[in-house]
Amino acid sequence: MLEDEVGVRFLLPTRNGRYIPKLSRLAVKSDLRVFRAPFLAYAMARDAGDDVYQVANNFVMTNATKSYSGRSYNIAVPAEVYGKTHPEYFALVGGVWKTQGNHVCISNQAVEDLMVEELKRQYDQGYDCVEVNVADAHEPCQCAKCVAMHADPGERLWIAYAKLARRIKRERPGKKVMLTSYVATGSPPCSLKELPDNV
Repeated sequence: MLEDEVGVRFLLPTRNGRYIPKLSRLAVKSDLRVFRAPFLAYAMARDAGDDVYQVANNFVMTNATKSYSGRSYNIAVPAEVYGKTHPEYFALVGGVWKTQGNHVCISNQAVEDLMVEELKRQYDQGYDCVEVNVADAHEPCQCAKCVAMHADPGERLWIAYAKLARRIKRERPGKKVMLTSYVATGSPPCSLKELPDNV
């Protein structure tokens, strides 16, 4: 409404990208009543420290979607909890279980179970959709089971994500999983004909 009624323009994040006309008097119609459904059910952008720009451009996170801004495995499988007791939950890199950086072994059943429990915990708090993503600068696990999933590390992630989504479909019918297409998963999966319909 600021655009329509006052002439404000939101061109880019930050104050330099916004035009706010200088008015000697701010006035809107006394009977102005505008209600709109969000343009998108969910959208996200980098936080530029400027919430006005985010809202003006529909970059809003609804209460229905839980986003970790990526890195949901870090929450489900924290290194500070499992690093010493279960190093096998983390990526095997160069023959060593790498507990730093929260790079996980996606073929490990316990890791999958922990991720599913984290998703269910969020659904039980009222979210309809929860994000799944690995840590930034993803280091793929080199254990034999992970390598056997697929030669391409991105495909391995898509396979693991699809498996998680199928479990959620069974264990929390009607709930959605948001998969972030990012770096290793930047290209659509080739090894899967389709993703489950709750993605």
